[in-house]
Amino acid sequence: MPGWTNDYVDFLGLKERPEGSVHEHSIDTAGIDRTQVGDHYDLIIVDDIHDENNSQTAEQIERVTDYLQTLAPYLDRKSTMPGGHGKIIYIGTRWNFGDAYEWLMNNEPSLSVSSNSCYDGPDGLLFPEELTHEFLASERARLKPRLFSSWYLNEPQADEDKIFKEEWKQIVNASYVKTRHGLGEVVFADDTKITVIPRLTLDPALGLSKNSDYVGICLMGWATDGVRYIIKTWRFRESPKQVIDRLIGMIWQYGVATLGVEGVAFQRIYGDMIRKHFVEKDINIPVIHIKTDTWKSKKKRVESLLEPHFAEGKIYILPGNELFISDFDHWPQLKYDDVIDSVAMQFEQAVMEPDIVYINQRRNRWMVHPDDREPQEQVYGTLQEIMPRRSYVGIYSG
Repeated sequence: MPGWTNDYVDFLGLKERPEGSVHEHSIDTAGIDRTQVGDHYDLIIVDDIHDENNSQTAEQIERVTDYLQTLAPYLDRKSTMPGGHGKIIYIGTRWNFGDAYEWLMNNEPSLSVSSNSCYDGPDGLLFPEELTHEFLASERARLKPRLFSSWYLNEPQADEDKIFKEEWKQIVNASYVKTRHGLGEVVFADDTKITVIPRLTLDPALGLSKNSDYVGICLMGWATDGVRYIIKTWRFRESPKQVIDRLIGMIWQYGVATLGVEGVAFQRIYGDMIRKHFVEKDINIPVIHIKTDTWKSKKKRVESLLEPHFAEGKIYILPGNELFISDFDHWPQLKYDDVIDSVAMQFEQAVMEPDIVYINQRRNRWMVHPDDREPQEQVYGTLQEIMPRRSYVGIYSG
């Protein structure tokens, strides 16, 4: 006999099915918490697998993404569907950047993707009979911008909710050239050259699993007029030894003047490991433990450090920084925030005192760049002579 429950529908009873037919129900239902072991289907429809509650953290998104990757084996490879195999249809609303839908679009090239807002259609409406201009205007006034953006525009973030404004994003046609250790130049297309001090900041992470945080690194050029140039940003998962090897390569390639490392909890141990390796490799640049403000949430800390500088037009972005640009555009709705955090740490580093532990015994000479001097006007002296100059931004090996 046909059957109907909350979990399945049968159009034919088991006794009425043709001999050798599949044992699955005509229609089955399931969710992330319920699997269909051993069953195979002609058609799987995945509808709203993400919602507002399971799309806010990296762990939640990872769980949904993992589930989607288990669905393909449930397709009937001898299906009577056109093409001779089963099909999966995904229907959903975007609630966050980096969500499972974004994973599908980036990793399933065979997918045919259609993404629409309520305004995509004739006369500016996708469903003119249901979602009229008057109705949408009332919904926009009634709902929070994020809800309206997700439900009706299929965009995870509303323009009104963006912390960093589009007009603040200044991408310049320029490149970076190392001129000597501790100094470099930002060279523009018209051959204008700006002398900068290249500084690295590291937001460390220890885990290597797919759910672990990434290591975030920012290389920023500091000009004497207060302008900062984001030269390059990186994000990866690697062991501390691999990260340190990368840092050493960056120091030589870009002529890095200082390295700032977050100095809270295990990150301080990470910084000590870096110092030890630098001594072994005879690398003599300051490694600064950056003490982040733990009383603030990361969101408030990043915004308080970056927003004033972007608003004043004091930060320029060199080409090739897609990782940071994506974080800038989507903040604070990020799956991982390691890159933008490493950029914010540049401005925490600015207020830290120099922290030099190791001296090149063969060359006990150091130079300092005061805030109010041009880089060419270097002040030289021994470490003991320079350290009392507390107003200086940093000390660099000469």
